[in-house]
Amino acid sequence: PVPAGNPQAIRAGGVWICTGGGRGVTAVVAREIGRRFNLKLHLLGTAPQPASDARWRGLNAAKLKELKREMAIEARNQGRSPADEWSRVEKAIELDESLRQFSEAGIEWRYHRCDVTNRGELDSVLQSIRAEQGPIDGIIHGAGIEAACKFFSKKPENVRRTIASKCDGAALLMELTRDDPLQYFVGFGS
Repeated sequence: PVPAGNPQAIRAGGVWICTGGGRGVTAVVAREIGRRFNLKLHLLGTAPQPASDARWRGLNAAKLKELKREMAIEARNQGRSPADEWSRVEKAIELDESLRQFSEAGIEWRYHRCDVTNRGELDSVLQSIRAEQGPIDGIIHGAGIEAACKFFSKKPENVRRTIASKCDGAALLMELTRDDPLQYFVGFGS
């Protein structure tokens, strides 16, 4: 059981960092607390923010299927993996939809391309956030690497990257926000 305590209320209008916050369950949680508490959210992810003129934007299911086929042929002809190429598009579509939902919910947000395992990159992003909006009040650390497969098929590099995004990312976030008035640090496991 969690000991009874007197948790601090989340400060309305606070500045929060959400790693991995552009997609998946972290985005859902960030969107909900952002809406409830009128937070200023800074979403950190390794993927580039989708371009406003992305060729997949607005396509229906049939057109997406055709695009996928075209991309597979192009990738094969250039010696690249069709699955990897399409995976990038699917992630971009999900990120684009998620960011649109943040806007539709009336949440003040900004997306930053940043690898939380890179101390220099993370420090630079956090400093720019503080310069723009002040100290950081909360962190949702949900960054992760999706490489699901059976245990015996796991590649050591993927395991290392998965653990690094969670553990090294958390350690760097703690170190680099030591002087911020953090109210909450929420971590998501894999």
